[in-house]
Amino acid sequence: MMEENGKESNHHLISLGLSVQATSAVQTLRTHLWRSTGDLSFQVLFPTIPLLWSLLPIRSLADIHLELPPTPLIFEEPVSSHGSLFLATHAPDWSTWFAQTSTAYHRIVEEPYEQEPFPTGIGIYLGRSEHPEPCNPVVNNNWRLQLSQVSWIQREAEIIHVRHTLVEERHLV
Repeated sequence: MMEENGKESNHHLISLGLSVQATSAVQTLRTHLWRSTGDLSFQVLFPTIPLLWSLLPIRSLADIHLELPPTPLIFEEPVSSHGSLFLATHAPDWSTWFAQTSTAYHRIVEEPYEQEPFPTGIGIYLGRSEHPEPCNPVVNNNWRLQLSQVSWIQREAEIIHVRHTLVEERHLV
């Protein structure tokens, strides 16, 4: 029956969670985008910055040591990448931090990958869209490293169901 409805994918995600205030601002923005487009993708994931995906289970965040992300960081530019919409920052220290962190994570995870439907390292994931809209800046000053299990069912290019479970969270700042 699953084959008739779509293909199911199960993955593990390391991501950055945001402060309460930034999470609230992102939720408000995503709700606006969902209402204006009707696209459910703006409601499927918690406000997060995807850092690394793995097909294999990741045991624990305890083994992951990283430099603190830049704080505070202002996300102010909507950017479309791989069919997804993100709220991005152009702070040079973010690009440097992400490049160093990505290299470290790729040594920890045996089969990392960066692909649709939720690409990594761009910024705060908003939803699926090719059309960025102007929005208010979101300031984040508090980071959480998160490990989640995420599964989705996809029919052709359309995601028809997403389920995510926060497995572990570690406060960084």
